Amino acid sequence: MKTIRQLIALSLMAGSMFFIAQAMASTPVQKDSSVINTLFAQTKPQCIGRYVIDVPESFNNKLHDMIFIDDFKIESKPLYPP
Repeated sequence: MKTIRQLIALSLMAGSMFFIAQAMASTPVQKDSSVINTLFAQTKPQCIGRYVIDVPESFNNKLHDMIFIDDFKIESKPLYPP
């Protein structure tokens, strides 16, 4: 019986930590929002694979075929028709 209570308490704590972490991760920080607004005031479309995303006007990816955003590597290669 004691083990079941501990298991329930542990699962409730883990579940609440999961939901709190999600809420905190999606909330932008006030000091960062002004930087983001300034950075994305003027954008240009950039093709990455089949997706077109808006990047800041100062973004330059002409010399490289990849870019790192945080810890993610985005790589592009020409795709020639068969």
